Amino acid sequence: MKKLMLLCALTLLSFPVFAQYNMHSRQYQNYNSYYNRATVSAPSSTRFYISAEGGAGKLEVDLGEGSKVKDSSLAFYGGAMGLSFNNRLRLELAYQKREDLEDSDTIPHLYIDHIITDNGSYNNYFLYSSSASLKIKSQAVMFNAFYDVYNGPSAKIFIGVGGGAMFWDAKLTINGESDKITETDPFVAAYAGITVPLSNYFQFDIGAAYYHIFMKKSDSSLADKDIDMFAPKAALRVLF
Repeated sequence: MKKLMLLCALTLLSFPVFAQYNMHSRQYQNYNSYYNRATVSAPSSTRFYISAEGGAGKLEVDLGEGSKVKDSSLAFYGGAMGLSFNNRLRLELAYQKREDLEDSDTIPHLYIDHIITDNGSYNNYFLYSSSASLKIKSQAVMFNAFYDVYNGPSAKIFIGVGGGAMFWDAKLTINGESDKITETDPFVAAYAGITVPLSNYFQFDIGAAYYHIFMKKSDSSLADKDIDMFAPKAALRVLF
């Protein structure tokens, strides 16, 4: 009987203690739930970044009159600075420098010279050469926009577009005679690739870029037709 009364007394005494604990527990759960919601729903801050990139590409230059330089290998390197919004959208200003990997590209070349003689007759002279070479260098300034279409914990998939100006510095040599060609042409670009976050401050990009360059339509232009270039590339980005 005494044991039963003691058990009843302990049970009655435990009610206020349990009620107090339950109240504090609910308060903690409510606070923790509110904190988690605030943490998840709060957008990431805008962050400034700089990056260094490099790669190599191939292009085809149409010199006109059936002459082309194919698969000219251009190595490029450069850098960018920009802003990352909500860890998905990036806007940047970039600079690239390209230089031909090969000393020259020997091509079969065909010239067609149209000459009007004194009596007004029109003659075609066909000259063939097997020692035409083209050395290409260029610099580019562009504005790019990227968006992460997939934002996973260990990798991201991004797409992007861009545009800017290409500054050419080319040297065309035909039968030992060289001609320097300098011009500026607009271009557009498209990008796709994967971003691997290395830490909260470093990210590594690997992907590819496609460039379409609108060439001037004149006798002094580097090419008679627009130039398309495809280039694998990689970049290391530092966020602040």
